[in-house]
Amino acid sequence: MRYRTNRDGISLDISRIMRLGVIVLIMAISLSPRIPLGIAIPGRSFDLRFEDMILVALLLLWFFLRPRIYLTPLFKAIGIYFSVVIITSSIAVMTLDLVPIKTFFYSLKELEYFLIFFFVANWIRTEADCRLASGFLLFAGLLNAIWVGFQLATFQRSSFFLVERELSVDVYSEPRLLESYGPHLIGEASPLSTGGFFMLVFILTLSFYLFYRAGNRRWLYAVLGIMFSTSLALSFSRVAMVGAVIGTVILLSQNKLKIIIKTIPILIIILAVGALMMDQLGYLGDDGRLSYVEINNSVVVRLQEIWLPLLHQQNVSSLFLGFGKGALGTLKGLEATEAHNYYLRVFLESGLFGLLAFVGLLGSVIFLSARVFTGGKLAISKVVGGATLAATVALSIAALFQDVFTPVVLNELWWILVGLTVAAHRIESTSKNLPSNVS
Repeated sequence: MRYRTNRDGISLDISRIMRLGVIVLIMAISLSPRIPLGIAIPGRSFDLRFEDMILVALLLLWFFLRPRIYLTPLFKAIGIYFSVVIITSSIAVMTLDLVPIKTFFYSLKELEYFLIFFFVANWIRTEADCRLASGFLLFAGLLNAIWVGFQLATFQRSSFFLVERELSVDVYSEPRLLESYGPHLIGEASPLSTGGFFMLVFILTLSFYLFYRAGNRRWLYAVLGIMFSTSLALSFSRVAMVGAVIGTVILLSQNKLKIIIKTIPILIIILAVGALMMDQLGYLGDDGRLSYVEINNSVVVRLQEIWLPLLHQQNVSSLFLGFGKGALGTLKGLEATEAHNYYLRVFLESGLFGLLAFVGLLGSVIFLSARVFTGGKLAISKVVGGATLAATVALSIAALFQDVFTPVVLNELWWILVGLTVAAHRIESTSKNLPSNVS
């Protein structure tokens, strides 16, 4: 649906503005560097990103346009979870030594994820909009994969966009934020962010290959899939690689046998290229990152040095209310900045109530994406619904071993995928007699 308004002789096509806003947001998230600001937060640096500024501009524009707000089927689950976070964190700030500014910015970042989701769910109005936004996600993935190739060719590891600033001594600075033992994204340096980014775009590409009537373009999705999976393998992120495998199994299990058979050669090529890269990088040796010994040692270290010590800090009050958002790395006994298990992190920060609310939110996303995936008549609904279902299940399992719902780039893009799925659900439910375009 399109709306037009005319003020002072200026004609605005609101639907085009909304579509452009989502595209700009996708590209900003995928390319934006960290911009360090001189705000002193204990044990945490404060970074501004282009999407933060763009989001503020879009909020003002949304207020100016005054459209009807679509609350989405996930509004209740999001509202319950975020309310629990705010209440438990407020109590922790008043009763514990939790630094208010740290809790505020952690909560603000999570609110930003939800705002991104609501923007996409509201501003994607048509099937063409959904296809275009999904295409730009793949385009952003392509740009980052090209940058990975450039780093390999030049034997260097660095982000294309890098902002370094001299900050005062009282401002926390984490040097590892600019380092990675694999290639960097265009604007980000982190194994989990890089691996998670390529996991998402790989799953989306595979979903396009399997469920979209691509015709002669199917080869393009195959090439993109190989590029994204290779970049994923180079990231050194084990949870992202396992997540990609889980997502692939989920998507293949929902397809016709003849399509699976046609897909097998592409998957064999992807596995062969991935195995070759991992062997060259030493992944598969006796002490490689994917060896049994290394994986077992990693789990043992997590259990003995992180999980059990963190759980021993629980008392009756924290069992239900937690220690507050951002408590890790701040309070005595919670010196570890990462829980390496996001469910444990939520449990520590927001207690049992927060954990139940978070699991309920994930369940709502999985249920809705499965509904769009299995019941959608439009091909693009199958694509984004399947990609969101596969990615959410993959992230939910990966969260048992890593704080996967913490990295900014990964989570902002995941919430964009969720927003596209909800937008597809809305398009399907408000349109009648839709033809089936599923291949």
